[in-house]
Amino acid sequence: MDDTQLIKAAWDVSTAMAKLNDLIWDLYEDDFIELFINPDPLDQLAYEVHQEEN
Repeated sequence: MDDTQLIKAAWDVSTAMAKLNDLIWDLYEDDFIELFINPDPLDQLAYEVHQEEN
């Protein structure tokens, strides 16, 4: 069985995902950095509660 078409499709999807990632990063770069520096306190609390449960 020739997997050439499957490999090409996987390559195309991977390339599209990389392009989408770049577009998203370009659009929201400043917001991502701000969120990393100053995380949402509710998100942090939810994370801590989840960690305590495990």
